[in-house]
Amino acid sequence: MLQGDFNPNFTARMMLKDIELTLDLTERLGVKTPMTELIKRRYEDAIERYGESCGSAAPARLAEDESDCSFSTGAGNAKDAFENWSYTTEFVNGSYNIVHQDYENAYLKEPFTTHHPVQSEVEVLRKMVQELEEQLAAAKK
Repeated sequence: MLQGDFNPNFTARMMLKDIELTLDLTERLGVKTPMTELIKRRYEDAIERYGESCGSAAPARLAEDESDCSFSTGAGNAKDAFENWSYTTEFVNGSYNIVHQDYENAYLKEPFTTHHPVQSEVEVLRKMVQELEEQLAAAKK
């Protein structure tokens, strides 16, 4: 993908089958998996747009096409960002970990490292409604 190549190495249809198996299992276990459901929909959208034989990277191609951005070209592109990237693996407390090397992880910087006080979803929504009401009142004046 970083080279602008979305050729199939594994079909999106086969990936979708695996995702559906996961969703079937989590449903039987009563586990909610909203991100997996979202990923399923993105695979369905990609298959609808690019056809049954598209590769498993088709959702990334769909994101490029929908955003009119390229992961492999332009300022700050992923190809350049990962140019010197490599990784190694290690076991930590019984878990297999991937350790990234020669890559500046944006998620270790602000704004991703700035945490706000915990608020309930209802509190956040109430504040948003209040702000919108204030904007409407100001616009009417």
